[in-house]
Amino acid sequence: MTFYFYFPQIGTYTHFPTNVSINRLVVAKAQTTTINVKKIQTKVDMEDFNDILATGSIPEILKFMRTKNLHDKESSFKF
Repeated sequence: MTFYFYFPQIGTYTHFPTNVSINRLVVAKAQTTTINVKKIQTKVDMEDFNDILATGSIPEILKFMRTKNLHDKESSFKF
């Protein structure tokens, strides 16, 4: 799952967790996480379609599309 956030500057931020409520009563809550915002992506997974799209060259993107099963349940690609 990919989430997109806007951060005004580089730094460490506390991410408020998701809550589930029924009739205004919180019944489930995820744990608070810390997000380290960096200027550039430091880790690229060339087996992940989102990373290929974000950082790959056109030939790399086309090669990925030719050689990988985009319909695979394990694929990060979503139509």
